[in-house]
Amino acid sequence: MKKILLIVVLAIVGSIGSDINAQGLILKAGLNMNSCSFSTSDSPRGIEPYNTFGFHVGAGYEVLIHPNFVIEPSLLFDTRGGGIKFYMDDVDDEGELVKSEFKGNFNLYSVEVPVALKGIFPISDNIRVVASVSPFMNLFLSGTFKGDVKVQDKVIDEQSIEIQFSGDEKMVKRFNFGTGFGAGLEVNRVNIGIGYDLMLTNSYAKPSAIDYLKFRTLKMTFGYRF
Repeated sequence: MKKILLIVVLAIVGSIGSDINAQGLILKAGLNMNSCSFSTSDSPRGIEPYNTFGFHVGAGYEVLIHPNFVIEPSLLFDTRGGGIKFYMDDVDDEGELVKSEFKGNFNLYSVEVPVALKGIFPISDNIRVVASVSPFMNLFLSGTFKGDVKVQDKVIDEQSIEIQFSGDEKMVKRFNFGTGFGAGLEVNRVNIGIGYDLMLTNSYAKPSAIDYLKFRTLKMTFGYRF
């Protein structure tokens, strides 16, 4: 009788452990808050970055390497971008102060391939705390830069430029690399997480105009593990 009871207990513990440490396909999607950092040798007065919004969707696969650690390569369709604005003051022929403002934003579509190392820490039978670090490669597919110029709060010019990734008009590098950090919860098989992607390479292809341009993304992700 004691042996039977011991076998039942071990079976129950084993089933809980196998669910907690299960590996498999994860479908994921979520929202992005994108921004960019940059530097120029001759920065205008009052230069300010601002956030733009996008999304990501894709899938990953968890491979168990330790009861508390998994490797998760993923493939995501992702958006990157961010905005910049700056102000310029001038004096007209009559000595009046004229205020001008330029505002523009990058909107880029990309494929991202992160490979995450995830630490998994159960806090109950069906709830796990997850923390991760994710080196990634980013491949830009297409994008636009849209901007406008205001003088005395009136729009006097608007432009939309298709971003080039090759040739004489190359503006942004197609391949970029970075690191992501994340944390979240898994309840049963549902994942809820927040992460931050930091692009480490200089994405701008014309250093004479801008010294460097790096895209950053704050992500909220929802996923389901099969």
